Amino acid sequence: MATGFHAGELAAQRSAGLAAAGARMARTIRSSMPTPLIGFLADQSWIHLSGADAAQHIWASTLLGDAGLIEVVDDTTLHLPYPAADDPLRDLDAGSEVGLLAIDLTRRRRARINGTVHPDTDGIRVHVDQCYANCPKYIQSRPHRPAVGTDPVVPTTRTDTAHLTEADIELLDRADTAVLATIAPGFGADCSHRGGMPGFLQCSPDGTVIRFADHPGNAMFNSLGNLELDDRAGLTVPDFDTGALLQITGRATVRYATPDERTVEITVGHVVHRTGVLPWRYGPVEYSPASIAVTSDH
Repeated sequence: MATGFHAGELAAQRSAGLAAAGARMARTIRSSMPTPLIGFLADQSWIHLSGADAAQHIWASTLLGDAGLIEVVDDTTLHLPYPAADDPLRDLDAGSEVGLLAIDLTRRRRARINGTVHPDTDGIRVHVDQCYANCPKYIQSRPHRPAVGTDPVVPTTRTDTAHLTEADIELLDRADTAVLATIAPGFGADCSHRGGMPGFLQCSPDGTVIRFADHPGNAMFNSLGNLELDDRAGLTVPDFDTGALLQITGRATVRYATPDERTVEITVGHVVHRTGVLPWRYGPVEYSPASIAVTSDH
């Protein structure tokens, strides 16, 4: 895959009136990982993965472990553990397009990688097609520590539903962090961070639709560009209070009120609620200045 933008991304940039800004950002996309990115990845203990399951539904998954979870084989190859046995993306086919999001919540740093996956005996290898760093906008900072023996033990469970439950809606109402998965077949999958003040994820009362504003970012429009070509999407929301993970797959539409005002609307197709996923305990949140500023402007 080339390091430029595909037709959907270019269309989204034009719709937002940011074609020139997007063209400038194209120069930051690389086909191999530079030394600073390699060092950043080596320190990470979680990474988000987007892709399609056997039924071609799009999901965002979360891979967890200790620092060193991500093995950098060389500047175009990563080795990752398999997703958990109860994760929707446990069984990825060889050659599947995937997106990766490495994010450090403490330091507000993140990087994105798009590539293809090749399962092996002890994990998955990802061949890097595109990689680039992202700005710290909308990342809420959270200190965290490993769970210890005195912490409550949360059993690992999985519940599947066709729509959001009342408990799911309550989580979305207080959430400030989410991960969006999209894909443009033949051009790659993408995994992006979405953040805002609690309430930025809005749900319909019947639990079938989720909406959120697309705030100003890096002008690349990878996610929205993918949705120009393919409306499949996934959304994952971590529950930092309980350690649960809410994973949603569905179909997404981007609605432009003006070039500067965009809303992503996801019609829910299937929901997976997994408990006991996050192995850490989190301290008080420090909201991103960008999240606070966007909220105060509306």
